[in-house]
Amino acid sequence: MIGLAVRELWGRRRRLASSLVAVFLGVAFLTGTLALGDTLSHAIDRYFANAYGDTDVMVRNATRVSRSPGQLPGEIDGAVLPKVRAVPGTADAQPVIQGAGQPLGRDGKVIPERGPRVAGNWIEDPALNAYRIAQGRAPRAPDEVVINKRAADDGHLRVGDRTVVLTPERVPVTVVGISMFGKDPAFGETAFTAFSLEGAQRYVAHGTGRLTGVAVRAGSGVGQGELAARVSRVLPAGTEAITGKALVDEGVGQVRDGFLKVFQSALAAFGAVALLVAAFSIHNTFAITLAQRVRESALLRAVGASRRQLTLLVGAEALVVGGVATAAGAAGGVGCAALLKLLFQGFGMGLDAQGVVITARTLLIAVPVGLAVTLLAVLGPAVRAARIPPIAALRESAAEPAGMSEARVIVGSVVAAVGVGAAVFGAVVGRAAWTGVGALMSLVALVALGPVAARPAAALIGMPAARWRGVPGRLARESAVRSPRRTAGAATALMIGVGVVTLLTVFAGSLRASLADGVAGSFRSGLVVNGGTNASGGFEPSLAARAAALPQIETAAGLGKGAARVDGHTATVGVADPAQLARVLRLDVTSGTLPSDPSSPSAPAPGPGPSGASGTGGGTSGTSGGASGTGSGTSGGASGTGGGTSGTSGGASGNGGGASGGGARGAGPGVLAVAEKVADQRKWRVGATVTVTFSDGSRLPMTVGAIYKRADLAGDYLVPRSVWAEHNRRPQDIVAFAKPKQGVSEADARAALTSLARSYGAPDVQNRPEYVAAQTKQMNAFLGIVYVMLALAIVIALLGIANTLALSVHERTRELGLLRAVGATRRQLRSMIRWESLIVSLFGTAGGAGLGLFLGWALVGAMSNPFSVPAVPLVVILLVGAVAGVLAALRPARRAARLPALTAVAST
Repeated sequence: MIGLAVRELWGRRRRLASSLVAVFLGVAFLTGTLALGDTLSHAIDRYFANAYGDTDVMVRNATRVSRSPGQLPGEIDGAVLPKVRAVPGTADAQPVIQGAGQPLGRDGKVIPERGPRVAGNWIEDPALNAYRIAQGRAPRAPDEVVINKRAADDGHLRVGDRTVVLTPERVPVTVVGISMFGKDPAFGETAFTAFSLEGAQRYVAHGTGRLTGVAVRAGSGVGQGELAARVSRVLPAGTEAITGKALVDEGVGQVRDGFLKVFQSALAAFGAVALLVAAFSIHNTFAITLAQRVRESALLRAVGASRRQLTLLVGAEALVVGGVATAAGAAGGVGCAALLKLLFQGFGMGLDAQGVVITARTLLIAVPVGLAVTLLAVLGPAVRAARIPPIAALRESAAEPAGMSEARVIVGSVVAAVGVGAAVFGAVVGRAAWTGVGALMSLVALVALGPVAARPAAALIGMPAARWRGVPGRLARESAVRSPRRTAGAATALMIGVGVVTLLTVFAGSLRASLADGVAGSFRSGLVVNGGTNASGGFEPSLAARAAALPQIETAAGLGKGAARVDGHTATVGVADPAQLARVLRLDVTSGTLPSDPSSPSAPAPGPGPSGASGTGGGTSGTSGGASGTGSGTSGGASGTGGGTSGTSGGASGNGGGASGGGARGAGPGVLAVAEKVADQRKWRVGATVTVTFSDGSRLPMTVGAIYKRADLAGDYLVPRSVWAEHNRRPQDIVAFAKPKQGVSEADARAALTSLARSYGAPDVQNRPEYVAAQTKQMNAFLGIVYVMLALAIVIALLGIANTLALSVHERTRELGLLRAVGATRRQLRSMIRWESLIVSLFGTAGGAGLGLFLGWALVGAMSNPFSVPAVPLVVILLVGAVAGVLAALRPARRAARLPALTAVAST
């Protein structure tokens, strides 16, 4: 039987070639996606292992308001530094200052956004500094900086160049060095600008004397845990000492539990879809091949072969095909991973890990899965082949049974009804789990009922061909109708690929339309200065005040973002003057009154430098950002109701009395506004008191002053800028909305804002359609990646169609010979095969599009989003399916036309 299996494989090697290719592509894609995840995971491990140099202990603020790895840490009192240096076992302790800082490129614009933009101090101890000088020298003067190589390359900056760093105030600097993060040009996508310690204290910490941390190196013979315990004893409340190992593990864990987990799951899902499509192609190939070998299998039974031996024979064939293809696919996964890396880089999701990393885990998953998929795909045909009675060797046998079993129809119909019902129920009640179960059952029903639907569907789809293309069209239609199992088998793989593409297209299109409608509906103003989506980007709040003073602008308001905990829940809060923001955004307040921020500047700052915040009766002041009022102190003390705060740190006042530095606050609680959906979830009403925890560790009771409906642009929480400034570094806006005066053209207002924005790093000035498009840009990139990633699944499906047609041509050799004998031309035979392929591909494409539309609607409904069908992409999917079907038929059609008539008639 082993020798027979080898001869069977060698004799039908051309028929099994496409199955081998399908398995190869599926396993290569799965291996490549897993390897890409391994590559990214290895890069993250390497980045964080080097992120803190040889730091043994890090002293930092104990409060965590965000799980995001890119969130800047809270501040600590600079007075802890000498205490830590005095701890026994400390070899060195260096202050660490970090904050937002955006370097401008040679063109005077903010360097194109990649990732976080961070500024800080250059750490003098090389053992504690993750960066090294690649060109130039370390900064010495306050206006000297070192920029990491990636940012320098993106901004076309060289050693000796003069530029500006926005912190967010404009800081003119000289680039004296270019740094490398170990062997990499950057820490991931981060742009890091390093000042001298004096420069960082002045421009990043804004003269507060506060730090973001203290990096500690242990002396000889002192372990990290022991040193951390010693340091902890001298730290004030709200400050903690964490070992370097724990710090690395924490950073890696944040990325792995967040972005990396989602990324790897998505890649694995794409690989699973490709393998599923490949499985149907393999199943169809073996089903047709074994059906054509009915007489051969019956003869083997007649001469004494048992059912078990026939099953093992087919299994051995499948094992050889699966083994060879899986081994080749595992090797090809390296190239696939490299191509996927280039794909993600092309869509702006660069992966800088050097080379491709393939772990044993990837091979232990991909190889067994490839073999298992092949064997499971062949299981059904193998069992059917083993059931062939010996008497079948004495009669002509059709390659495929003509009718459908009643069990298939009944079971398939029940599964379809339950699946559709579960999906609809999930969409109506908003339960995504029900929708997922319904989607899975609908897919099973699709496979079961495919042959049932193939006959009427092929007759309907082939009607135009039969009417307008004459005899070839009629014969193509009859062939597709006559063999519903073969038609459904060839089309099912394409249905799955097209269905997944359509599902994701509808899902992303609905989210994009929902986002666009929400943004457009909230956009009351005419123009917007857009600082980008990066939380560490943005510009000074003074831009909005100066914009409002332009003769072309009626009113303007800025909006910043930040992280805090609201009643224990991590949240992204909007930072603004809520009442002023309502003049340029449609918030739709349902109850209460939006608080008016007394520190909101009502007049423009005298120049592009920083603007301070004032109390109710105070105005903005000079370049140090200090705030003044009727009752100010000398070091940022708290003032009364009518007073602001002042001092070197530029304090700001709260609604009912200002406070500054060190986390002090006024006696009365602040007022915030909350989105309606959050208020409903938390059972909050106007007047409710909630506790807000800031990154500096302060816990402030705040009153819900208003509840609003539209949160698309404002976010779920709106905190007055004055309250935010008491507990965070100098605030910045990521966007400023401006409403032109009546009678002023958009072009004139835009020109005025563009001129104003140049001194703030030239952020984009956009109208409403442009801003909406910018907000949905990431969706377009997502769809592009989805289309390219799933294109391979469709290619595998088309290989299955081509293989099915090729096997069909072999099966119908005598029939084709008779057609040639009665006068059919080669051109007519080619046309017949192409039209049959078109009918099959349209059946698969239409079925997949229908399934994808339905499941897309259910998924969007389960997530409580409005349903939107992107018409153009859907039409493109249908056209691609049709054209691809014709292309899949080229080789089988050419082979059919080349059959010699007499030889074909004589074949059996």
